[in-house]
Amino acid sequence: MDMKKLLALTIIVLAVFSCMSVASAGLFDFFGGGEVKNQTYTFDGFTLDIPETANVTKSNASSTEGADRQTYTIRMQNESDSSNTYTITVTISQGSRIVTSVDEYVANWVSDGASKEGTHGDWTIININGVQKALTSKLTVTYSGYILAKHTGSKLIIIKGTDLNQLEKIADTYKEV
Repeated sequence: MDMKKLLALTIIVLAVFSCMSVASAGLFDFFGGGEVKNQTYTFDGFTLDIPETANVTKSNASSTEGADRQTYTIRMQNESDSSNTYTITVTISQGSRIVTSVDEYVANWVSDGASKEGTHGDWTIININGVQKALTSKLTVTYSGYILAKHTGSKLIIIKGTDLNQLEKIADTYKEV
């Protein structure tokens, strides 16, 4: 083969591979990596986008005193460390014994030692790190993390977890259905 033809062929092959690496950076994502894909999960009257690999369990607590609560526990991989599992809870409370505003809910937490850290869109941020509540005379729980709270008029919706950035990303996807 002529040396000029070999050199031209080599240059063409190098140019093709260079273009592939620059123009189509996601071409080989099937080898792993890339962003985590989300799924839209329907709760009671609204949706949130959560990672498609998340595991969701639901529990209900109804009372005859006028308070009904649905709690969804969502277990997913931690964004910053995929070897660890991250858990958040989404709770929907409604009934005649539920607070009538998000401000009342925040005030209850603040009286227990939490702090209000502002808002994120329509959500109120509550820092519950270090808050201790006595469940019984012998059992006290120390909370950690954050709560994003929203009152829709008939429901109190809270999203709770330890990573505020993750909670805010999930809250940003809130849509009523």
